[in-house]
Amino acid sequence: MTDVDTGPAPQALARRVLNILIHPRAEWEVIDDEPATVGGIFLHYICPLALIPPVAQAVGSIIFGRQALGIPYHPPLLATVMGAVAGYVLTLAAILVIALIIEALAPALGGQRNRVQALKVAAYSATPAWLLGVIGVLPFLSMAWLLSLYGIFLLHLGLPRLMKSSGDKALIYTTVVIVSVLVLVILVGSLVAPLIALMGG
Repeated sequence: MTDVDTGPAPQALARRVLNILIHPRAEWEVIDDEPATVGGIFLHYICPLALIPPVAQAVGSIIFGRQALGIPYHPPLLATVMGAVAGYVLTLAAILVIALIIEALAPALGGQRNRVQALKVAAYSATPAWLLGVIGVLPFLSMAWLLSLYGIFLLHLGLPRLMKSSGDKALIYTTVVIVSVLVLVILVGSLVAPLIALMGG
């Protein structure tokens, strides 16, 4: 894949997604040596892929509605759109926070501080979750989100490679980052839900 700052073609983006899912070990090696910047990774990888879940959920909400206590209902269009926008913005912020956590933890776990490399780990490990976000169109497939746990495996492979952490501490590194991710996911959800309710959802 070309330097993300040069504006990779859609084919290159698709190739990166496919390779990180099917050949993760080899792809992490490529990613490790790949020149990049924080802005480039956001613009050409994170921003387009992070759009998938909120857009899919908004479409699913408009078409199929939602359920509260087993009772189906259709939230107002404005609430749906605002919820999607809020979810998207908070996701972008959460990815940056995760990268900062990965960077901050590196020295304590035998690694090297590098913000760009940390963002690479955060972004590319999130690929399965973003792609599976498309199932948000069909609420009854919500349990398929469990498949995004593959991202944990990607994270475990990418952390020691890109952050240069010692092998014996890789599991601890992965565990701490996963806990941080879970906290952020809960936080994002708790922020989006009140907004939807406020808008009449």
